[in-house]
Amino acid sequence: MFEVLQKTVQQFENEYATGWTLPDVPNEELSQLLRQIVAFQIKVKDIQAKFKLSQKQNSKDRNNVIENLSKMNEAQQSVANLMRDVLKSGGE
Repeated sequence: MFEVLQKTVQQFENEYATGWTLPDVPNEELSQLLRQIVAFQIKVKDIQAKFKLSQKQNSKDRNNVIENLSKMNEAQQSVANLMRDVLKSGGE
């Protein structure tokens, strides 16, 4: 289980550049938590997309999302640009 958790943390924490990592060897607290975590896989059979770009959020929250996405990788920057375009066009 620890290896699964390490890979997951590495994937997502690297993506957001937090610098946060797990210890190389589980400490007592982490060992206790690991006993409560269950890993599983699912097989995706269908994906249904919806055009949601925080349109129902207040402008402060929307702008915060745009600002943070703008600091991330190219895909997230593209989403930030799309959100800006939707706001400029008056899209709700």
